[in-house]
Amino acid sequence: MGKLIPNEERKRRKDAYERALSEGYAMHGQPGRNRGSARNRASNLLGISIGAARNWELVEQRAQEEKKENFYPNLEAYQPLKDLSITPENVHRKNLEKTIKELSRELENIVKENLEAAQVRDQIFKIAAKDPEPPSWIFEKPGENQPGVPVVLWSDWHVGEIVKPENIEGINKFNLKIAEERVRFTVERHVSLIKQQGDIPGVIVCINGDIVNGAIHDELEQTNEIPPIQQMMSATDWIWAGLLKFEQEFGRVHVFCTFGNHGRDGAKRTKDLAAHSFDWNIGCLLQRYALFAKKDKKITFTLPDSGDAHFKIYDKRFLLTHGDMMGVRGGDGIIGALGPIMRGTVKVRTQQIALGRQVDCLLLGHWHYGVVHPRVIVNDSLKGYDEFARALRMDPRPPAQMQFHVHPSYGVHSPHFVFSDPPRRSVAKEKWLSIPYT
Repeated sequence: MGKLIPNEERKRRKDAYERALSEGYAMHGQPGRNRGSARNRASNLLGISIGAARNWELVEQRAQEEKKENFYPNLEAYQPLKDLSITPENVHRKNLEKTIKELSRELENIVKENLEAAQVRDQIFKIAAKDPEPPSWIFEKPGENQPGVPVVLWSDWHVGEIVKPENIEGINKFNLKIAEERVRFTVERHVSLIKQQGDIPGVIVCINGDIVNGAIHDELEQTNEIPPIQQMMSATDWIWAGLLKFEQEFGRVHVFCTFGNHGRDGAKRTKDLAAHSFDWNIGCLLQRYALFAKKDKKITFTLPDSGDAHFKIYDKRFLLTHGDMMGVRGGDGIIGALGPIMRGTVKVRTQQIALGRQVDCLLLGHWHYGVVHPRVIVNDSLKGYDEFARALRMDPRPPAQMQFHVHPSYGVHSPHFVFSDPPRRSVAKEKWLSIPYT
């Protein structure tokens, strides 16, 4: 395989790998703290698939072992993370390391001290007790042929969970490494799809719960790959990298952060939910990151204590809520989650009217069942098909997240399921139309 690749391309791949190594990405087995896989980083730089990078790497490594001409990367280029300079690109880990450890200890004490959300904001994260109003650019009318404001939905990542393919007929696999790869791929796809629509004023990111898997059942506590605190810290770094990418590409980002059921730190409760949610504390950490990196004017946050985020884009009124507190239950292998989703939508909108609020569209997660409807948009999941879905005989769904645009004249338009894995089959190799079909 290696002989089929011109030496010029082999040298280009070697250079990309060595750049990744110098940035703190590691080859398999290299010691020291690192930013992740050199292979993944190099494939991103080169614009090739991870599989293609892996195959090239193995061929060059074999040639090196056989003392033949090779372009295997020089491993001495590797710089462990502790030696990296502090830049927004490496999420300034070095200066944050001590702060993160201190914050983690503080968060572990929340359960014991029963703190409220306001105390967590003030005493632990040192951020504003009250969220600022959404930025004015959300209401700026787009110019001619501009698409309006893009909205990105991130939820149900379940960082820390392990899904074993042998338990679900090989349909899916999920672990910490795969989660990070899917987040990176999803962010890249978001950027690509948004750019295709045209000029935009900024990006709305809705972080809508169950980002971590938590340990809300004994089974999860026994089978999680890492504990909830580590789940939270890993997810925070990945989200921050994504927000930095959006800010770099589009200039302005506003984040709404709510919480789900998997992120709670103990037994099910109804009081002081925010302070006791890893999801909500991720939002606080991200706001602290933005302050530390002097990005707080470009990346802004709304962190409601109630778990419901109300906002308007132009004249379209949205309610962002995870979906576990809609007053409905259920879903089955026949109708799926659609029944409870629609019943819950009616129930929530009726309650909001009673409270004097109008809601045009609900934005949900929780159900791992993507839906686009004029009254409700439901996100899919990054985790994908799992043992629970199989037990209910649900149809398999590929891992995905959601995005759409809002325009003052057309409302919600251009919804996309942003798939989180590269395609397994090439469109070029498929017969695109068959008449008649068999």
